[in-house]
Amino acid sequence: ISQWLPATIIDAHLHCQFRQNHENMFNPNAKYPGGMFSCFPWSEHREILRKIFGRRIRQKVVLLGFPFSEWEEENNKHLFSLVDIGTRFIPVLTMTAEKSATRVEEMLDRGFSGIKMYPTRAQKSSSTRIIDVFLEEVLGVADKKSLPIILHLPQDIFANLDELIFLAKKFKKISFVVAHMGNVYLYDKRFLEALQKISKVPNVLFDTAMVADPQVLAEALAILGSQRIIYGSDAPFSYIRGRFYNSGVGIRLQSQVRFNWVDPLEYQQYRQEAKDFKLMHIRIIMAIGEAMQLSATRNVEEAKNNIFCSNAQKHFQRR
Repeated sequence: ISQWLPATIIDAHLHCQFRQNHENMFNPNAKYPGGMFSCFPWSEHREILRKIFGRRIRQKVVLLGFPFSEWEEENNKHLFSLVDIGTRFIPVLTMTAEKSATRVEEMLDRGFSGIKMYPTRAQKSSSTRIIDVFLEEVLGVADKKSLPIILHLPQDIFANLDELIFLAKKFKKISFVVAHMGNVYLYDKRFLEALQKISKVPNVLFDTAMVADPQVLAEALAILGSQRIIYGSDAPFSYIRGRFYNSGVGIRLQSQVRFNWVDPLEYQQYRQEAKDFKLMHIRIIMAIGEAMQLSATRNVEEAKNNIFCSNAQKHFQRR
């Protein structure tokens, strides 16, 4: 894949958190994929990414912290400190919804390039509005500073669509970068109508974090164009060898390794196929290439540069 990619790529959705003393990076008892890692320092990312891409690709990263971290304040300072190492790092302020707009503004004044707010633990287990996670006062701060936000929708693009459009029209100076293609990991026929509505709101974009379905990406390319799709991996979670599938009661992630969160009965059904699972990190990039073919993208080189580099550079550039 490195030969197909532009010489410089920007991963606009990579989680990085410093390691506290003897803290274990991996949680073997995690009950869901997002709980697998308690931290993941840049040094670990660097080694893995070198093995995936080799040395031809120059990589920049939009750095996010981890959700629910008790070291949230320290980790934000750490993310910003990485900027001193080189220009490859673009830090995004990462906080939970309980933080006040005043506190968010104080942190942003240090020079962060965007905001990502996580729901509290209580909100995570309930149907939540966008403004319960991104308080309107916080959105007001981002709008005043013309900063992007990375928005992991509380539900999905279908449930949160009307509120998203309303907020994007109200806060026109914010780039609303909707993570995980609006939580659409596998194609859904409702996606076309959602994209058609969003196409009329120019400050809403999508990132590709953990989305490896070419049909999802192709439809977004066809309706929105390559200027509104940003490559993101969701690393380290994208280092899993796996795939998404529809279980009949919801979308699940299958894994080559039977982690604690993998249903043992389901695993027995796909374990033979799992031997051929690729890293999700690679599957995401391959899916973008397939999507360009499916959507009959005319200028592939321009589209690749938009998705893998210039869109993130434009929206996450340091103010």
